[in-house]
Order: sequence, then structure tokens, then C-alpha cells
Amino acid sequence: MSIIGINLTTLTVFAGAIGVGIGFGLRDLINNFISGILLLVERPLRNGDFIEVGANQGLVKQIGIRSLMIRAIDGRDVIVPNSEVISRTFVNWTLSDKLRRTTISVNLSYDENPHAVKEVLLKLAETCPEILKTPAPSVLLSDFTDYSMKISLNYFIDMSQAIAPIVKSKVLFLIWERFKEAGIRIPYPQQDVHLKTNTPDQPTLDN
Repeated sequence: MSIIGINLTTLTVFAGAIGVGIGFGLRDLINNFISGILLLVERPLRNGDFIEVGANQGLVKQIGIRSLMIRAIDGRDVIVPNSEVISRTFVNWTLSDKLRRTTISVNLSYDENPHAVKEVLLKLAETCPEILKTPAPSVLLSDFTDYSMKISLNYFIDMSQAIAPIVKSKVLFLIWERFKEAGIRIPYPQQDVHLKTNTPDQPTLDN
């Protein structure tokens, strides 16, 4: 090769640069490949699990060697590299069971009877078919604030049968309707403003 005029030193440097570039390019691929093997061995998630990875939530549709596919609530298919799941914190809502608890807090006026409001919320939960009877829903009076009482409705749903945000929206609509029917008022934040005016006994700039 030297005889025909090819500089071996230049060729060696060029080959080394290509090798470094390929090494950097394969680094992420190998990382995702090894992470995929760990996912298949450790089984922190399975097909059909409802998971939360960063800002993405949805059902696991496929676990591959390089990435996993999540079907989001709005129908999007999100491809997540396996290394994102292995190296960062993620939430598996259905790893040990399919139950998920939801808490909805409501402000009440001090003029309302919290015992009567509790009965309204419990009867509302009984009429919603997505809310499980076991564990039973509960209502807790959680706090007294400057202008209202805080009361919360706690219930469980089966994630394999219902979607949590949709059920929560349905329950909020029901709360609005039942409170309107029962005449229960949700208060607004209030502030008292005192205005002072000049009186004949007080000096003014004109005096």
C-alpha cells in the first residue's frame, strides 16, 4: 500500500475516528439492549400494566429488546427507550394489584352540616358503577380553613375495568349535581376590605 502511494498513518487515523464514532453510536443501542434484558428478567412491568414514565401515562402494549410501547389515554403510541425505565424512577399502578385509590377534596361553607354532606357523597359513590364496593368508599373531614371546611371522598377503582381520569371527571360532575339538588354551597375565598373616609373632626389638607 505504501508502494502505490497510500499513507498508512492517515489510514490508521481515519479508521480510528470511524471506530470511535461507531462506538459512541452503539453505546445507547447497547445500553437499551441490556436494559431490555433486565426488564425481561426482573419483570417490574408486564404487558397490560398501567405505568407512568416521566410525563407519559398509559398501558404497556409491547416490551421489546430496545424499547417499550405505551398506549396513552388519548390514544397515542409512545415509544420509550428501555434505559429510561431502568435508570429512572417510574410508577407501575398495577404491579401488585389492579386497584387504584382516588381522593377528591371539596370545600364546604361553615353554614353546611358536614354529616349531611357525608351522606350525600357516600350515596353518590354507591350510584357510580365504576367505584368498587370493596374496599368501601369513605368520606373524611380533613381540615378547617379561614373560610371553609375541607371534606374528601376516597374511593377505589379497578384499573383493568376503568380509566381513573374519566371516572374522576364523572364523580366531579355528580358532586356538582347532587350539591345543587341538596342546596349545598361551595364557598369562594373572601376578604374583608375596610374603607376609611374623612370626618369633620379629622384635619384635611384644606385646613
